[in-house]
Amino acid sequence: MTRRLISLGNALGLSLCAVSVAGLFGCSAETPESTATRAQALSSGVVIAEVYPGGGNSGATYKNDFVVLFNRGSASVSLDGLYLQYASETGSFVTGSSWALDNVTLAPGEYYLVLGKGGNTGAALPLTADQTIVNLGMGADGGKVALTTVRLENCGGSRTGRCDTTNVVDLIGYGSGATDFEGSPASKKASTNDEALQRGRGGCTETDDNSKDFSGGTPTPRSTSTTLAPCGSTGGGGAGGASGSGGASGSGGTSGSGGASGSGGASGSGGASGSGGASGSGGASGSGGASGSGGASG
Repeated sequence: MTRRLISLGNALGLSLCAVSVAGLFGCSAETPESTATRAQALSSGVVIAEVYPGGGNSGATYKNDFVVLFNRGSASVSLDGLYLQYASETGSFVTGSSWALDNVTLAPGEYYLVLGKGGNTGAALPLTADQTIVNLGMGADGGKVALTTVRLENCGGSRTGRCDTTNVVDLIGYGSGATDFEGSPASKKASTNDEALQRGRGGCTETDDNSKDFSGGTPTPRSTSTTLAPCGSTGGGGAGGASGSGGASGSGGTSGSGGASGSGGASGSGGASGSGGASGSGGASGSGGASGSGGASG
């Protein structure tokens, strides 16, 4: 019912999320980070939960790159009007590498799977993607992914300087040479295509520091078909990454918490809702850019 009302509002040129009265429609418009308080502007709604940039390359776990979004907030959030953008490790964000997200509303604890560029090596994803962006090819060793309210243009590169965060909802820079990021870049093992960068606690961890929020782990695609994992629930968000913890009754990883290679939860899937991905062996690959892409082509 909620989605039908939102669709009707969009057709009439209205934003029901923006004008809802006392939470009548149970959703909210995503709020960008503040320029003045970049380090403290924690994302309260949709965040980037996982980035898998090695799809299709030698030793890849899966044939395609993918990005997982996650609603870590307590209210439903519409993706309408948001963009996913990619830039290489030292390259600038440009409008040609930005893609509008579909008009979908995510409930608290709901994931959204964006399938990217594919190659010849690896398995097909074990679940259907919510959206496919065939030109989204990410550098295996380093790059930048942003969730924005406008299409960023000529920022974030070594020559253009870091992007103004006014229109940035969330951002991850990975690799030692990344030129834009939150806090400091997330660490990415070089020349490996079986590793994803995963936000801790299945997407719930948020300190506005990529190096603390993300860690390497087994690629774990999750979508709107995955069981909801609200951050306020027991086992908040599932295992999903090296720093994630398992569900209430399950233990994951080698030490009892949902680690990179172990999954928590009673059913063997990450935490309350995360699903374990297959593991692969790392292979060498290059890094892609906005104009010359990684992903499948290295």
